[in-house]
Amino acid sequence: MAESSESNWIEHAIKRPGALREKTHTPSGKDISEKRLHAAEKSKNGSERKEAHLAEELEQFRHKK
Repeated sequence: MAESSESNWIEHAIKRPGALREKTHTPSGKDISEKRLHAAEKSKNGSERKEAHLAEELEQFRHKK
């Protein structure tokens, strides 16, 4: 049986919702483009790289219709 902290790891992984959107200068309500997301993954800023990588990982969990 998984502990409650392990089952809610996504909630704890996202410290500042919307931070990557601000760093990529993407308006709220719009998706971050693939080009900007890949650029953020190669950024010199370590926190921006981590946020972009997490966004890529979380995108795999989405149910595509």
